[in-house]
Amino acid sequence: MRNRSDLYTLMAKKEAATKAEKMRELRNITAAHNQAEMLSERLRTILDERQVKGPVLAAQLRSASSLNTKIAAEAAVQSERKVELSKKLEQSRTEFARQDYKTQYLVNAAAQARAEEEDEREAREMASRPVPRR
Repeated sequence: MRNRSDLYTLMAKKEAATKAEKMRELRNITAAHNQAEMLSERLRTILDERQVKGPVLAAQLRSASSLNTKIAAEAAVQSERKVELSKKLEQSRTEFARQDYKTQYLVNAAAQARAEEEDEREAREMASRPVPRR
C-alpha cells in the first residue's frame, strides 16, 4: 500500500496537469478577447475615417453608406463577441483560481503527510532501540 504522502503527491500532479490545461484555455480566451477588442476598435476607427465630408454625388453617397453599414454591423458583432468573451474570461479566471487553490492544497497536504510519516518513522526507530542500562 502507498503512503498518504505518495497519494497526495500523485493527486497534486494530476491537478497540476489540469491546472496547466486551464491556463492554456485562459490564454486562448484572453487572446481571442484581445483580438476582438482590437478588431472592434479598428473597425470603429475606419468607420470614423469614412465619414462623408463635403459635397458628394448621390452614387458615392449610396456606395459609402452601404459599406459603412457593413463596417458598423461587423463592429457591432465584434463588440458582442468581446462582451461574450469577457464573461467567458471571467469564468475561466475563476476556474483557474479554484484549480490553483486545489493544487496548492494537495501539495501542502502531501508535505504535511510526509512530515507526519517522518515523525512516525523516527518514533518507531526510537521505540525499537534498547533502553540504555545504568
